[in-house]
Amino acid sequence: MSSRDSAYFSNTTTKVTIESQEPQQKDGDLLTNLLKSGMGEKEKSWTQKNYPSNGVWRVNNVTIDSNFDSGNLANVEFNTNPISDEDAIDRRQGRRPTPELEFRCWVAPDMMHTEFENRNKSWFHFRVHATSALVGQYIRFNMMNLNKHLKLFNQGMMPVVMVNKRDVPLPNIMIEPDRWSRVNHVFPHQMNGEFIMSFWHKITTPDDYYFSFSYPCSLRDQTQYLNQLEKRYTNHPSIYFHRETLCLSVDKRPVELVTISSRTGLAETEREPNFAHNMPPPLPQPIVDEDQQKTQTTQNVTSLKFVNAKRVYVISSRVHPGETPASHVMRGCLEFLLRDSDKRSVELREKFIFKIIPIINPDGVVRGHYRTDARGQNLNRHYSTPSPTLQPQCHAYRQMIGHFADEYKTDENGTPMIGITDQDDVVETINSGVAFMIDLHAHAAKRGCFLYGNRLKQSRLHAEMLLYARLTSANSAFMDFDACCFSQRNMTLKEKRDENLSKEGSARVAMYYLTGTPHVYTLECNYNTGKFMNSIATGQRTGAITPPLGTMPNRKYGPDEYAEVGRGLLVASLDLFESNPLPRVAPNQVKALRAQIFRQVVNQRQKGKVKITSRSTAQHVISNERLSGNNRSGRNNVATSSQSTPSIMTRHKSIPKAIRNVPQLLQQQQQHGHEQGDANNSMPKKKASNVRTSAKSRLPRLKPKHTTTTTEQKQPTVVPHSNITISFVN
Repeated sequence: MSSRDSAYFSNTTTKVTIESQEPQQKDGDLLTNLLKSGMGEKEKSWTQKNYPSNGVWRVNNVTIDSNFDSGNLANVEFNTNPISDEDAIDRRQGRRPTPELEFRCWVAPDMMHTEFENRNKSWFHFRVHATSALVGQYIRFNMMNLNKHLKLFNQGMMPVVMVNKRDVPLPNIMIEPDRWSRVNHVFPHQMNGEFIMSFWHKITTPDDYYFSFSYPCSLRDQTQYLNQLEKRYTNHPSIYFHRETLCLSVDKRPVELVTISSRTGLAETEREPNFAHNMPPPLPQPIVDEDQQKTQTTQNVTSLKFVNAKRVYVISSRVHPGETPASHVMRGCLEFLLRDSDKRSVELREKFIFKIIPIINPDGVVRGHYRTDARGQNLNRHYSTPSPTLQPQCHAYRQMIGHFADEYKTDENGTPMIGITDQDDVVETINSGVAFMIDLHAHAAKRGCFLYGNRLKQSRLHAEMLLYARLTSANSAFMDFDACCFSQRNMTLKEKRDENLSKEGSARVAMYYLTGTPHVYTLECNYNTGKFMNSIATGQRTGAITPPLGTMPNRKYGPDEYAEVGRGLLVASLDLFESNPLPRVAPNQVKALRAQIFRQVVNQRQKGKVKITSRSTAQHVISNERLSGNNRSGRNNVATSSQSTPSIMTRHKSIPKAIRNVPQLLQQQQQHGHEQGDANNSMPKKKASNVRTSAKSRLPRLKPKHTTTTTEQKQPTVVPHSNITISFVN
């Protein structure tokens, strides 16, 4: 260990010793409060930490503070002059409301005033105590030192605000997401090359106003939300729900692990190993039961094992604490998995063992960091060779994944690959005990929601990975398949902001090297919006499938939109294995897509730069008999099946109207044919063509070389296969 690391841990030890001298601030009490519902002492310990990102300011009778969980604001000053030349022009032209009060605000970079300070300065979260004198007035905040997110804010990104009455408990965004909304006025500009983001808000009531970079989710919110789920589902007759501590962070906060599955195959007494390498058992410390007034000792009991052929499905989020959309995607996953009556949720629990880590970096979340932990580290670059003391979460996570990959593998003759960190030595397999691993993130530059995957050595497994992404876009209105990336470069890229550490240390790449499973992904969700929305198919069973969202106009993302993406990820997993009881994508079309994407992957690797897009994977022609599902009686039912079959088209404007109206045109042609049935019976029948009749082309018609008689019937124009859009059916 270097002198720098040893100096850091000596300071940490001193802090823990000082806190342990106070009876109400012991680490054991803190852990008890985190694992139980009592949050008062934990909030007190946070306010007494005095992080550089926490503070209270009183400027011109306005109180502004960031002294709470996930708060971040370093300094506030009163402002009366234009900030930049652009701002001066904007003020003269009167484009935006004139504020009565205006402030300059600076956010605290991650690990400010320490040797681990870095340049991550995007997250802000603060509170304004409004008085009666401010009611009806506009307040303007100028964020002076944010990272240069000019593209994000030029695309319409707006901070969020929530109003809460005085002396009323703060609402939990995981339970009441509708309490938060976006502000109405934002002005991004620059001063001497420095990015500045200004926003306004009108004070309407003398309450507390909370402002944040994006929809927040603090450690308190997540813990209270898990408390409710644990109370509701711990003794559920059909759902197995278990909550434990995976390990402790550098600041001695618990990293929680949730297990969800059905009770099928559940062992009676045998339990999983304990990966909490830095926790002295028993934990938490003895607690007092208020009802029985006696002391009870609890341990960090791990989950029970499963003895059947289930495989493990791992979902983790918030390794970057400022990427709060990941928590809302996680909420969508949790709520969908815990549905009692949804057949898809039941099938997921029967098929997989879900291991969920809601917040893998609690230190960064509490401190109000954007990207790093309590040592200024980007933990998503240390999964390859993590240190048990410097990166305890990454070490426990890797040990857990390695254990599940070997413990629940379906091939008895498989070889464990513990310790492999190079793609040349990876043995790709579909028999790994880890069926899926998805790490949830947020993105500030690229619009939409999309997946990052690895470039696999086997073409067929690489096609399976692309098929999963394509199926996710068929089940989520916000998943952009064209933005997904599965390149070799994205596995080895080095970035200056991460001290030139390679992406080979990320969870996505390191766990692929470790397990060889193809389905290892990183989900990225934009903070603002996407390029477009998918039109997803509805179910014929009323209420059985989540209703699709409207396609126009394109909406800004919020907690519910992120949760919808989480549901789409899970439903696509069932479609991939053709085990979805209520599919939006017919199983026969999944097979067709699988074969088509595999051919495109082979062609891409042989010919070089050939991009696989949503349009290229939506060109497979399927006959009306196959589209009709179980109805294979004949032509009389073709038109009805086509009408009742909604289609998925990713970009409506770019698809000709004639192509979209193929089913209606087919029906009209059939009706026209029945009307002229008597006349046609007297004429000699032509040989049936095996070419599918479709809409007429919009291309200009060439003048025929030979004139035809008026009595000669015109042959319908055949639409090329490349212009026919795939239709997903229920």
